[in-house]
Amino acid sequence: MTKQKKDMASYLWDMLTEIIFIENALKQGTIYDDLISRAVLRSFTVLGEAAKRVDETTRKMAADVPWQKIVDTRNFLSHEYEEINLQKIQEIVDRHLPSLKQDLLVLYKTLTGTDYAH
Repeated sequence: MTKQKKDMASYLWDMLTEIIFIENALKQGTIYDDLISRAVLRSFTVLGEAAKRVDETTRKMAADVPWQKIVDTRNFLSHEYEEINLQKIQEIVDRHLPSLKQDLLVLYKTLTGTDYAH
């Protein structure tokens, strides 16, 4: 049996779910807490994997989203784990996650006609 391909809205749902998880995890502690950092890093990996699967047509609908940077971050976290700097991860959360979340919410609504509700 083959794995069924998800539609693009499903990948956006996955990305939004991971962003909300990151936000909630960091309400429970800091990026320097071992369990929190491991959870946040895993969510960034899933976020990047979902972004990688979004097709070019959908990506063009949200040209401001740094799709390749998201994928590159996933690859770095997965393959260069010894170089991870938690301060830089926190900067990504603070500087980029809020606008990414908003862009993805708009794109999700554009694709589905409904609001994302987690």
